[in-house]
Amino acid sequence: MEYINNDLFIKLLGVFISFFGVIVPLYKFITEKNLSQRDLRFKTYHQLIKQLVEPEDGKDHIMLDRQIATCFELRNFPEYFEITKRILSDLKVKWEQDPRNKRITSEIDHTIKYIETYNKGYLFIFQILGLKIINKQIASRKMYSFTQR
Repeated sequence: MEYINNDLFIKLLGVFISFFGVIVPLYKFITEKNLSQRDLRFKTYHQLIKQLVEPEDGKDHIMLDRQIATCFELRNFPEYFEITKRILSDLKVKWEQDPRNKRITSEIDHTIKYIETYNKGYLFIFQILGLKIINKQIASRKMYSFTQR
């Protein structure tokens, strides 16, 4: 009887060690992947902000269509929504004085509305549950109704 308990203990210990040997490298891989993904998103976000406010190399003015597309792309970075909203609000105040900027200021309004909808209190539960895709879908639908006015 004692031999069976020792044999079972050794088998369970072997399974535990094997399990641990798989989990540690998997955890390390996932952690490193998340860090590299976060770094890539950081660089991409800052590149988008640069494209929004700086002219292309060799040109003295900013391309309006590129700015509009960049403003739209900023919706894909919810971790930066707080600062994005402030930056866009300041740019709108600066740019709305020129009537040629009507298209970009309109896109800024749409993006700010999207951010506000995405961050609604009643949608916070989806963020907690890791279901941010639901927030994105709801915000997109609200944006569709907002742009159809």
